Amino acid sequence: MRQSIAESSFIAVHSKEGRNYLEITVYSPEQNQDTAHTEFGCTVELKGLLETRVVFGIDSFQALSLAVQSLQADLKQLTDNGWSFFFKGYEDMPIDVINCYFPNT
Repeated sequence: MRQSIAESSFIAVHSKEGRNYLEITVYSPEQNQDTAHTEFGCTVELKGLLETRVVFGIDSFQALSLAVQSLQADLKQLTDNGWSFFFKGYEDMPIDVINCYFPNT
């Protein structure tokens, strides 16, 4: 059963695309039973802007690490494409999601 291990939510604003409520959820890695090889998948959701996906790794630690890296890449691409992020109730103070959540990268 999928279990959420990390969550955050933001107001996402784009000058042309408008305003969306973004919910980010990372679920615990689960072993993939559909293959002959041992692999794990870690589900990443960005409800409100991007499709849910599963990131695979050779073990649960790699799946989780790659899922976090893919989340970072998604947020960077969104930021580069003009999206700004805010905490609810603080729409006058944008968040630098890359440096705030992924320091020293």
